[in-house]
Amino acid sequence: MSKFAAVVLTAALVLAPAGAGAACKLKDLKGNWVAYSTGIDADSANWSTCYLRINGKGKITKSSCGDSDGTEPKLTNGSFKMPDRKLCSYTASFNFEGVKNVVEHGTLAEDKATGNGVGTFPGGIFIFSLTKVAAFP
Repeated sequence: MSKFAAVVLTAALVLAPAGAGAACKLKDLKGNWVAYSTGIDADSANWSTCYLRINGKGKITKSSCGDSDGTEPKLTNGSFKMPDRKLCSYTASFNFEGVKNVVEHGTLAEDKATGNGVGTFPGGIFIFSLTKVAAFP
C-alpha cells in the first residue's frame, strides 16, 4: 500500500461518523448536498466536488461538479439506497464521466446533515463525504 493510500485510509477512518442514534429513512437524503470525493487508481489520485439534489426516493435529480483537473465532469444516473435504516447506512451508484462509481458503504451522521462513505470504480477506490446545504448554487 502506498503512503498516500495509507494516509487516505487513515483519514477515512478518523472522519467516519460514530453510530447514528436515530433510525434514518431514504427521505432524510432529500435536499441539496455537497459531495467531496478522492479517488485513487493505479496511475493517479484525483479529487472532485459535486453539488447534488436528491429527491425523496433517493434519485439524484440535478448535479454540478468540478475536479482537481480543472474540468467540470458530468454525473448522471445517480441514486441512493438505505439498506440498514437502523444504522443510517446508505449505498449509492452513479456514472461519473460515463464510468460507474459505487458507494459500497456510507453512513449518515446522527444529525442527518453529514455522511461519509467508501466506494469503487473500475480499477480504483474512493472516499466520499456529504454535507447538506441550504441551496443548490
